[in-house]
Amino acid sequence: MPATRRASRFTRDATARTLGFTERDRVLLYALYRYPLLTTHQLVTLHPGSAQKTRWRLRELFDAGYVHRYNTKTDLTIPGSEPIVYALTDRGATWLAAHCPDIERLRVRYNENNARRTLASIPHGLMVADILLRFELACTCQPEAATFLTQAALLVQLPEARRRRRTPTQWNCPVVHQGQTLTLGNHPDQVFGLINRARPEGRNTLYFFLEADRGTETVQPVSGHLGKATLYRKLLAYYHTHLHKAHQAVFGDWMRNFRVLFVVDSTGRGRGGQTRLENLLETARAATENHLPDLFLFTTYDAFRASENPLTHAWVNALGEPRLLL
Repeated sequence: MPATRRASRFTRDATARTLGFTERDRVLLYALYRYPLLTTHQLVTLHPGSAQKTRWRLRELFDAGYVHRYNTKTDLTIPGSEPIVYALTDRGATWLAAHCPDIERLRVRYNENNARRTLASIPHGLMVADILLRFELACTCQPEAATFLTQAALLVQLPEARRRRRTPTQWNCPVVHQGQTLTLGNHPDQVFGLINRARPEGRNTLYFFLEADRGTETVQPVSGHLGKATLYRKLLAYYHTHLHKAHQAVFGDWMRNFRVLFVVDSTGRGRGGQTRLENLLETARAATENHLPDLFLFTTYDAFRASENPLTHAWVNALGEPRLLL
């Protein structure tokens, strides 16, 4: 008897059988619609059914072209395997939009985005997903405390012209810097909201722009020139977005408040002996000229993951003072 052929984990099996879709498929594809990258473990966590059956189903969805798989293992000399990372494809997004009335197909080119991702950019996407999943699961376990609003849910409320853009959460804002007026862009890693159930209705929704910092971007410009992408430039753009209320022009009048959350992955020391977090606090004070210290809130990724509950996790503002989100 000939040996059974085993398909590669990252090559689609063209002989795969035709799928008959179930509620589990909708849950898995919808999770990848909300979070562009998720590991097998994260997808299993989001689906309450059998972990092994979920893994098998993800393989079938991959073979049929509804999801994409990434191989993140780079050092073959190290035993074991890295988690498989999944992303939605154009075919998966089209099926989801046809079977979920609250989903819009929009102009996102999933296959193109999947082809552009690299082994250097995937960890950042997983970091963003991990942070948001921790918030979502905390709200699911404590519905009396808070409700989590995903970026997908907020996009539905955008003005139609803005919602139809390929990057609806990207905008430009005029900035006056050293006597010159410049136009700087904003593009948060994710936008999300929290409804604080302890506050009166109508005054209890908080909006956040998430920035996941893996320590690869320069914090402060070497000179005063803002041509190069730095975190100082990003902080400046958010600050002037608040000053000019540009966020309301982009998202709508319903977004009357926002805070920017920086989760810092690197705790290494800079040339001046500061940690990256300390450097960011100093840079935030410079970008805002010591105004609105609570506009930006900071924490380290290690501290955030070690926290028992992200809803009660203590962040720090630009002055280093502790702050809670709720």
